[in-house]
Amino acid sequence: MDLRFTPALLFLLTASASAGAEVCVRSVAEALAVSPEETSGPLPFELTGTTLSDTYRIIPFCDETGGIVLENSQTNDVSWKAGDLMRVRGDMIVNPEERRFAFVRHAEILERRPPPAPAEVPGSEILDGRRDFQFVTVRGVVQGTLTDDLDPHFTWIALRTPNGVVMGAAHDSSFIGYDWRRLIDAEVSLTGLCRPASGWRHGFQSHVILNSPRGVRILRPQPDDPFAPYDRQTMPALHRRRLSGRVLASTATRCYLRTSGGRFVEAEAADGIALPPAGSSLSVAGFAEPDGTRLRLTEAVFRLETHRAIPEALPQKVAFGQLFERKSASRGINTDLHGTLVTLGGRVSASVPDATSGRSFGLTGDNRLIVIDCSGLDVALPPDAAVVDVTGVLLAEFEPARPSIAFPVFRTFKLGPRSPADIRIVARPPWWTP
Repeated sequence: MDLRFTPALLFLLTASASAGAEVCVRSVAEALAVSPEETSGPLPFELTGTTLSDTYRIIPFCDETGGIVLENSQTNDVSWKAGDLMRVRGDMIVNPEERRFAFVRHAEILERRPPPAPAEVPGSEILDGRRDFQFVTVRGVVQGTLTDDLDPHFTWIALRTPNGVVMGAAHDSSFIGYDWRRLIDAEVSLTGLCRPASGWRHGFQSHVILNSPRGVRILRPQPDDPFAPYDRQTMPALHRRRLSGRVLASTATRCYLRTSGGRFVEAEAADGIALPPAGSSLSVAGFAEPDGTRLRLTEAVFRLETHRAIPEALPQKVAFGQLFERKSASRGINTDLHGTLVTLGGRVSASVPDATSGRSFGLTGDNRLIVIDCSGLDVALPPDAAVVDVTGVLLAEFEPARPSIAFPVFRTFKLGPRSPADIRIVARPPWWTP
């Protein structure tokens, strides 16, 4: 039977285990080695090691053989501090997905000790799990912060390092009134406990738990002017990148522009920053995230440049067949059209749900379908089966990158109109009555 254990069910199962049962697990290494096939019920454990957090529901715990996350269900009222040497007893169970649930029934402090001193490490040693269950310090530039969608009491901090983005997690009970926005584009160090992801996110990379504001040290404040020249003495590759260009089109959450050098760029605005209208000449500053097909800027801010006029690109009329052909091959996609302004004619299909607002529709032609994203416009969508011409920026959409695939896999095209005037009804559907 494929049993899907919930935490509540596991608690009841392990709580029913006999207090006098023989201890089966005596080290963290043994606990991590247990497989679902080796047990049909709760396994009693007794571990001696160091607790890596103060008294809390979740207990990061390590001994000389490794580290593990325990759940505090003790029957005796014992309070501890990070670093204390402890003996804990309880029961654990391993579900069919090999997730371990270890409930502490009894805790005993053997010796009061200070927490281990943190080691300053590169981001790579956190991301690959090498520093799990160790106190660490990591340096970088804060790219953004967000509230956890599973637990709104946690704030996540995205720290750009030369080796990748390291995530830090902070509970709001320890950061009351903390102004996270002042960290954006600042050089900081994060100090805390490195631990693997758990629960629904157990397959994700390790992160750093921040216990107090003392774990966040600002080494260099965010710049007063995000458009000022780089200070080459710091970490320019990690900070916001500055570009100038002309806005081709905007959706509900991002805008697309062509730089003065001809490069196509996608910019996602920072919280509270209004997206510029199509046709604007501007400077943009944002964190660069190349994805192989375009340059994406996140946490972007904008500055209109009235003195720097960039010529408006003229749309080219294309047919559906031109989107899915290449001069050098018999099949494929026309990559030359990605990021350009085009006018495309076709027939409206049923509405296509949009991830942001639902304001989109399908356009069909030559047995193909692309999505028309109107989420940035205040416009009535054309009726189903109408024949329309749509002008906008053409975007190639790709499947998320995976380590096993060397390049992004093309999914479909999307077209982003610049204004309501870019959607022109050529013929009403046959059932339409004025």
